[in-house]
This record gives sequence, structure tokens and C-alpha cells, in this order.
Amino acid sequence: MFGLKFTKPDVSRILSKGRDFLGKAYNTTKNVLGEVHKGVNTFRNIYDAVAPVFLNNSNQQVAKGARILDGYYGKGISQYDNIRNKVVSTHDDLANRISNIKI
Repeated sequence: MFGLKFTKPDVSRILSKGRDFLGKAYNTTKNVLGEVHKGVNTFRNIYDAVAPVFLNNSNQQVAKGARILDGYYGKGISQYDNIRNKVVSTHDDLANRISNIKI
């Protein structure tokens, strides 16, 4: 096609480079998401330690603001957990499918 000829070593080299690229992209993404997860867990620990002080504050304005913030916090953490669970289950499913490929 168009005068190009690919030999078996050419195809092998191209596939090898593609596999290497995808492997590096996978590892980089996994590392970045691992760091995001560490950050979320750190935020959870800090919030769980500090929130009771504000929620039980005698100043009504502070307590009201803390309850509003607590609602957003709960919703955000719940959504993060849902997304993380979907990513982990998809990753596990994909790893299982890949391991079942017979060559």
C-alpha cells in the first residue's frame, strides 16, 4: 500500500514501542492517582480531627457554617469513594481479562 513495506522486525519494533508507551502511561497514571488518594486520606484525617470543634462551637454562626461545610464534605467524599471504587473494579476486571488471554 503506497509503496511501504513492513517486515516482521518492523512490526515487532512498532508493537514493542507501543507496549512500552502504554506501560509508562499506565505506571504514571497509577502513581498520580496513588498520590491523589494519599492527599484525600490526609484531608479526611485532618477534617475528622477538626470538624467536631466547629460543629459543637457555641457560636451559632460558626456551627451553622460548619454544618453546611460538613454536608458538602460528606457529599464530596462519597462521590470520590464511588469514583475510586469504579476505577479499582474496572482495573481488577481488566487485569483479570488480560490474564485470561491465551497466546
